Amino acid sequence: AGISALGQTYYPPSLAAALDHTWRKDPVLYPERRLQRLIGEFSARNLEGRPYTRAQNVRATFVAAYDRALTDVDVLLMPTCLTTAPAYRERPDFPALLTWAEGNDDRAMGLPGLRNTLPFNYTGHPAITIPCGRSDSLPVGMQLVGRHLNEATLLRAGYTYQHSVPFDELIAVEATR
Repeated sequence: AGISALGQTYYPPSLAAALDHTWRKDPVLYPERRLQRLIGEFSARNLEGRPYTRAQNVRATFVAAYDRALTDVDVLLMPTCLTTAPAYRERPDFPALLTWAEGNDDRAMGLPGLRNTLPFNYTGHPAITIPCGRSDSLPVGMQLVGRHLNEATLLRAGYTYQHSVPFDELIAVEATR
C-alpha cells in the first residue's frame, strides 16, 4: 500500500483511511483481514509495537544484503512460490466464505506461497513474476528481482524470456473437466 524507494516507505494517509473504511464496511469480503487485525491488536496491547520497530530498525541490513547480491548481476532469479498453486475449487457464497477460508490450508491466505515475494515489499527492491512452466499441470512462476529504481531491466528480462520460449503454451489454460 506504500510507495517504496531505496527501502524507505511512505503510506499515504488517505489511502490507509480508504482501505480501513472498506475493510470495516464489508469484513466478510476480506476474511484474511480478521486474522491480521487480531494479530495487530494483540501486538499493540501486549507488545506495544516492539516487533514492528525492531523490524524497521533492521530493514537496512536486509536492503544491504540484497544490494550486495545484486552487485555483480543485473537480476536475481528465484521461484515465485515454494509450493505449486492449489487446485481450483468452487468458492461458496459469501455468507459461508469465512468458514471456507478458515477450513482451507494456509494457502487460502497466501502462505507459504508469498514467502519468496514478501522480502521485496520490505526492502523496496523491484520484483516481477513470470509464468515459466507447470508442475502436475499447475502453473509455476519465476521471480526476477532487480536493483532499486531499475524496473526497466526487469521488464526487459521478462520480455526477453517471454519471446525466447513457447510462452503461449506455458500460460495456456488446461481444461480440467
